[in-house]
Amino acid sequence: MGRVRGSRRKHAAAVAATAARPRAPVKEGADGPVPGLMARPLAIVLAAAAVFRFAYLLQYRATSPLFDSPILDAAVYDQWARTIAAGELVPVQPFYFAPGYPYALAAVYTLVSSSATALFLLQSLLGLLNIVLIHRLAALAYGRRVAAWAAALTALYASFPFLEAKILSATLGLTLQLLLAVGLVSAARRATLWRWWLAGALGGLASVVRPETLLIAPFVLFWIWRWGRPPDPVGASGTSAGARSSPRSGPTANPRSPASARWLPTIRTAAALTIGWLITIAPATIHNLRSHGGLTLISSQAGLTFYQSNNPRARGLYVSLVEEGFSGDPERQAQEEKEIAEKALGRPLTRSGVSSYWFGRGFEYIRGNPARSLWLLGMKLLRFADSYEHSTEYVLAVERETVWLLWLPFLPFGVLVALAVPAIVQGLTARVGAGKGRPGRFNAVGWLLLLMLLANLATCLVFYVSSRYRLAAAPILIVLAATTLTSVLGTQRNRRELTGAAALVALFLGLAYVSRDASAAIQEANVHYNTGNVWVSKRDHARAVVEYRRATELDGSRFQTWFNLGSSLAELHRYAEAAAAYGSAAAREPLLFDAHAQRGLMLMEVGDWHGARDALEQAEALRPNVFDLQLALGRVAARLGDREAALLHFDHALRMWPDSRVALEERSRL
Repeated sequence: MGRVRGSRRKHAAAVAATAARPRAPVKEGADGPVPGLMARPLAIVLAAAAVFRFAYLLQYRATSPLFDSPILDAAVYDQWARTIAAGELVPVQPFYFAPGYPYALAAVYTLVSSSATALFLLQSLLGLLNIVLIHRLAALAYGRRVAAWAAALTALYASFPFLEAKILSATLGLTLQLLLAVGLVSAARRATLWRWWLAGALGGLASVVRPETLLIAPFVLFWIWRWGRPPDPVGASGTSAGARSSPRSGPTANPRSPASARWLPTIRTAAALTIGWLITIAPATIHNLRSHGGLTLISSQAGLTFYQSNNPRARGLYVSLVEEGFSGDPERQAQEEKEIAEKALGRPLTRSGVSSYWFGRGFEYIRGNPARSLWLLGMKLLRFADSYEHSTEYVLAVERETVWLLWLPFLPFGVLVALAVPAIVQGLTARVGAGKGRPGRFNAVGWLLLLMLLANLATCLVFYVSSRYRLAAAPILIVLAATTLTSVLGTQRNRRELTGAAALVALFLGLAYVSRDASAAIQEANVHYNTGNVWVSKRDHARAVVEYRRATELDGSRFQTWFNLGSSLAELHRYAEAAAAYGSAAAREPLLFDAHAQRGLMLMEVGDWHGARDALEQAEALRPNVFDLQLALGRVAARLGDREAALLHFDHALRMWPDSRVALEERSRL
């Protein structure tokens, strides 16, 4: 009996020791253990997404001149990266654009290849990694079924592969933000300071690539305070360190524990994250200070971007500030905004001073127009939820005209918003621990995703909406949309909940399709215009004419499009059409000397001498002392039999170029 009792005592002691031993956080989602990184549904989605991306790149390269000819911001990034790769590692001027992506691009050009194909393949691999990361976050927040749906929805959203095939920072920035989210969850699960430091470093890298990521920082610090902070130390609350919480349920705090014991771990955690974040962006800040750019953390473009979204012409999207003196050329924008600001203030400015000037202009407009500023916020909110992918460089709708494969990923952004709303409502209002197939309130991971979504929405409300700016919201909306689909298709269905979800989806779907307006047409026209310019650089004027005509159909107000159309038609010897195009350019910009002059020359080619003289005389009224113009006017006057006028024009030409054999011969014939 003694032996039995002794054995029982030993067994009881072993059980007690096991119960007291610290337990590792449970890897569990809403419906069971979290699947591994390569669960079968994920593997299938990745295989399909990889095949699609390869086929898309092949078709894009075969059909679009933009594949290897970057435009606007993409051209700036490409040229900057090639300068770095050539050995100019640090620019003389402070950073105007965020430097992270150009330096990463330069590394690719140096270590791998400088071809667009190699770059786009690498960015496509990042796109596949993003699917894995989205799947992982969905699994941690809601379980394996939601994760499978999230991976599938990610593969069906066209903006991901579309932007992966562009020399833009969107894809790399998104990957780093997703890694930041995963890193934060990992740090909260294991509660080690080096993991928090690493998460902060990921946030800093994301900020150096996409500076608006800085707006995530306060949301993350709030999340740490509320859900991600470490548990109380041993003895502080009567529990062991092994009773730590996981990100699913949030931290365990004992209100009777000393305040210092509760707050010090949180402060240490926030400090580790902040230090990692600041160390990563410090090189950019130091460079800006040393190059006399003032106190600019990363780049100095924010002020002008803020004013672009808060001015009399603002509509919640990018607007060109031509009236302010800008040309619209991104390579000249930094110098133009500096010159305008210094002229207005009457003194030299650092880059941070220039940015402050434009921020001031924006705030001044908001203070003077509170009602319209509220209307602008509403417009930004509507455009944020819109299915149309607004852009300032590349437009998905335009590329789909020639690359039909982009229609296969058919899921619009507005549908993601519509499907995410019921999940958000459920996560905010449901009881903790809802049943199978019906997720309950947000766990810690869910709250992190919601706060990151709010940070991205805040970015778009502060600045303006574009496909690139709201891209970071798409993965979070996808996870929430997958939650709604899983709930609706679950085994336990509640008719009232389904009716409410359907009503919310219908409401937001209705809002999602209202704003394909004139702004969309202007954006699409801009892409066709730039595509025409690329065809001109490749000396294919026939295709350039097609693009310019399409641009004028969408937006006929730009004189540049009409002028370039006239130039390409002239190269094709279609002089009558060229004269009409130049005339349209002159009608939209009456002070454009070249439009009047070129129209006159085209009319000379078709034998319309009276029309030619009228056009050339309009050009002469703008700039009389142009040799070729006076020579052309002399020829027209001679052809019309006006010898006296012809002599006057030839003499005028000879005063500018006395030794011109052409002018002397033309005059001698009179």
